[in-house]
Amino acid sequence: MIISNQAPKKVMNEDDVLYFNGENFLKWNYMNVVNTLKGPFPYGQIVLLDGRMMECYPRAIKENEERNDNVPDEDREKEVNLFLKNAFYFLANKERILTDSRMFLCPVPINKDYASKYQLLMGKSPYPTLGVYLQWWEACAGTMRTDANGRKSLLCHVHSIDCLLFEGKEVYEDGSTKELSIINVEWPYDFHHCAKLFFYINSMYDTAKKHYQAYSLQQVLDILDHEEEDDLDYAQTINEQFHTHEIRMLNERVQYLETQLKTLNKRFLDAKLKLKEDTIIKFYEGYKALEQQVTTETEKLYQRKRDLKAALRRGEYTNKEYQPMLGELYRCMGEENRKLDDYKNMEMHRVFLDEEFTFEMIEDYYKRHIRPDAEKSNNDSHQ
Repeated sequence: MIISNQAPKKVMNEDDVLYFNGENFLKWNYMNVVNTLKGPFPYGQIVLLDGRMMECYPRAIKENEERNDNVPDEDREKEVNLFLKNAFYFLANKERILTDSRMFLCPVPINKDYASKYQLLMGKSPYPTLGVYLQWWEACAGTMRTDANGRKSLLCHVHSIDCLLFEGKEVYEDGSTKELSIINVEWPYDFHHCAKLFFYINSMYDTAKKHYQAYSLQQVLDILDHEEEDDLDYAQTINEQFHTHEIRMLNERVQYLETQLKTLNKRFLDAKLKLKEDTIIKFYEGYKALEQQVTTETEKLYQRKRDLKAALRRGEYTNKEYQPMLGELYRCMGEENRKLDDYKNMEMHRVFLDEEFTFEMIEDYYKRHIRPDAEKSNNDSHQ
């Protein structure tokens, strides 16, 4: 069955998919994803990161025969150069490639210089594929970059030496490349996330690489050249993808800065509260003592209410006599409850004067910094 022009069908809702900056690229658990995409593939399908499912073509491999993807060094370099020279062309045809599993699973060898580093990072995972790169570029913030001169580049290799030292390579539209390291590039997001994310995405399709048909890079190029439409605006397609990527990066940057601002505001508030710690202890423990007193008195009033209602049922009071006494009990209950509100407002204003503290801030600080053990005990008792 030929399905090369058939768009893959969706198998997940949009709410299940989360484009990411960092490790949590899907709302579902990563191991569940890997376990789903690995295995025998009984239905001959693979799942894309956006939730679409794509049908695959089984390879004609004899029983007990291992697939051999070893590429001679000279051929590997030719394939690498072919990939780098056409990286932006592949990106422009991303949607077409993501409709054919043979294009998606097209192997992309790594430069000889990077091969050993790749094996350290990927272990026994086969070389990445064209589809892995396309999904990585789209999903991982920082893999599509525009410099101050407007020159666009794609991250094509990344290697994590440790959590602070990274090296990699980016490719430009003309096929030229530039070596990257932590000391010569101001990257929007650190290489650690890019490297780890590449590993995650690539490892998802390990089983598919072994069992399903894949075109070569030259075959993919020949198909795309043959199918290319006259009205395809290459530059506009590339610009739209880069703009979309940059907008997502800016949104993530805003979210990151908002999170950082909240964290800094929290620290600043904690520092101000720390200066008033003795006052906070006295104020809050006074409130808790009053709360216990109010609780005890309120329970006594509720008991009197129950006794009064029982007396009414026994005929000791008429309804006319009962209602005023009930009203008095409700008035007393209200007074007890107002004691707590008055303490929160009037006493807090008197104690802290013009400080912009709220009762909730005081309570939160007390529970986190002064008596966290008491809060934990309360939570355990409720469970």
